[in-house]
Amino acid sequence: MPTLCSPSIEPYTSRETSFQNQLSWLVKLATTPGWKEYAWSRTIELDKQDLFRGIKNELVKQMQNENTKQRKT
Repeated sequence: MPTLCSPSIEPYTSRETSFQNQLSWLVKLATTPGWKEYAWSRTIELDKQDLFRGIKNELVKQMQNENTKQRKT
């Protein structure tokens, strides 16, 4: 029987997976009313870290795609 304090065993998460998960979360925040400014400031902070370097440019691309989708509908 496992105890409540036993450590969880999780597989290694790659840089790409971490990057994509964070990017998806930031896109979700940025497209939620009232959260765009926070998402952008968080993106700038993350972009300074080696793990997330380039996330700022990717968020800009994603948001441009989102805006293009909205115009088409």
